Amino acid sequence: MPRGAGRIGWYLVWAVAFGSVGSSMYFVPGLLLQAAGSGAPAVVGILSIAFLGLVMKEAELTRRHPAGGGAVSQVREVFGEGPGAVAGLLLLFDLSLTVAVSVVAGLQQLEGALRASGGLGGAMPWLAVGCVAAIVGMGVVGVRGVVSTGLGIGLFALGLNAVVLVSAAVRGGSQPEPVVLTSFSRASLGLGWLAFSGIEVCALLSPAMKEWGSTPTKALSALGVAVLATGPWLMMYTGGLPHALLRSAHTHLLPELAYQTGGFALSLTVAAAGAGLLLFAAYAALTASYQVQIVLVSLRALPPESTRISARFQTPARAVVIAGVLAALLIVAAGANIRTLGLLYALSFSGSVGLGSAALDVQRWQDGRRGVGLLAGVVITGLLLAGEVGVALAEPRSAGVLLAMLAGGGGLAVVVRTGAWGRFVAMVPGLAPPTEVTHSDVPFLTLAQVRADPEGAGILVASRGADPRVFREAVDRARQRGALRVHVIYVDEVPGLLYPQKAEPTAEGLAVLASSCRSIRQLGAEPVPVWAMSHSAASSVAEAVVACRCDTVIIGATQRTLVWQALRGRFVQDLRKAVPTDVRITVVG
Repeated sequence: MPRGAGRIGWYLVWAVAFGSVGSSMYFVPGLLLQAAGSGAPAVVGILSIAFLGLVMKEAELTRRHPAGGGAVSQVREVFGEGPGAVAGLLLLFDLSLTVAVSVVAGLQQLEGALRASGGLGGAMPWLAVGCVAAIVGMGVVGVRGVVSTGLGIGLFALGLNAVVLVSAAVRGGSQPEPVVLTSFSRASLGLGWLAFSGIEVCALLSPAMKEWGSTPTKALSALGVAVLATGPWLMMYTGGLPHALLRSAHTHLLPELAYQTGGFALSLTVAAAGAGLLLFAAYAALTASYQVQIVLVSLRALPPESTRISARFQTPARAVVIAGVLAALLIVAAGANIRTLGLLYALSFSGSVGLGSAALDVQRWQDGRRGVGLLAGVVITGLLLAGEVGVALAEPRSAGVLLAMLAGGGGLAVVVRTGAWGRFVAMVPGLAPPTEVTHSDVPFLTLAQVRADPEGAGILVASRGADPRVFREAVDRARQRGALRVHVIYVDEVPGLLYPQKAEPTAEGLAVLASSCRSIRQLGAEPVPVWAMSHSAASSVAEAVVACRCDTVIIGATQRTLVWQALRGRFVQDLRKAVPTDVRITVVG
């Protein structure tokens, strides 16, 4: 299969990156102003410069580890499996906390913009858990078009940020001088890094990128420009809001700034865009956690069952649920308190990204790259780890919670490594993995191999089941042409950002291809099994039509419900639009 087939380009990678990083501006200013007071702009200014170097490091991690894993894979490669597992657990907690913080902050943006601060009260944790459940459901089903929607939200939010900046500069209502709330604290540097948190998601998505050279470079360069053109300036203007507002509206300062400088309509629009961006960031983090769990499984720190692909939805449903449940538990345990969640987030972010940054510095040294780039990278690593230590010293309770979470993850790793988990799974009915068809049982062709096949075939069967009427129709049509070859294709339709690290057939895909081949042979024809992986089954089938030089596609009647079609697309209609106009599509049944 071609590397670019069905994967996302740089502008969609930018959408994910900006959704993750840009959304931080909706909750970080309040946390940082409470911690740093008048020192907040200095913290953001210093880290803004460091952020440029971090962007370059993230792009390099993406290129070095195209199979995914990002910082975790780098730590594993340089420091070994133990530190790699620690970095992986920290990153898994980081992503779950991204979900928790994003959902809570999103609700608080709307609450504040509606001038109903405190109105949700004790219902906030349960509303947040409900939002997490909805996002988990989207991740399990694999809703089509989420990334494209995120691109629209990101561009709209970025435009609104520019409007707020211009409004603040022209109309007044806020001065770009911060108001002192408290003295500078040791947690300030760690919380300051949260203004740029979310960048760790980018390298995890390398399996979903079209290619690993220009895609991350373009996306992350555009990210750096977008974030630095708005983030530090918004931080300065929010710091200039009246003292009373900084205390009462600290969880939704950006909509408050919009209200002070542009009125209620602008405030509500900013809050709605911010909530949408934050929820998209939560979805991106939830799906990115799958890549981390894959690495943790390879390190025997998580059971292999956690990353198994759902036969129905073709998504890593269990991995998504694991990250979502962890996020929901954190929300409930923290009482949806944004500061408590933010401190844990700062610790996990600085720890995981700092370890990855350190591992990359060591790799650069080993590669003989010892110039200014190495020195800048070491400074960035130092700032990340200093933020980690600062938060830990200032908030020992939060550090203790994170250590307890690491201990729990370590205990699970011991259970997996000693084989106790495998024995438990074997004893519980329904948990043991079924006997799977292997590649050797079904010697399928990829689309690239089909293109190189000198013998074309006029008939292509697009199969997701074993309806004998479909195969009988295909074989009958082949005989009418005096041919005995029938191509049969199965497409593993992987939605959104949920590409596995290795492009290989699922157990269901191999089973369907094996069953289809048996049926075609029993009818006296020669099957040619073809497999593909894509975001769109219709697009891959249309590509196979051209590759196989077919003029007829035979499919079974759709079994997709109206809800499924709304979420994942209408296959027949999409196929009709994608295939050449002279290709006949026959629906059997």
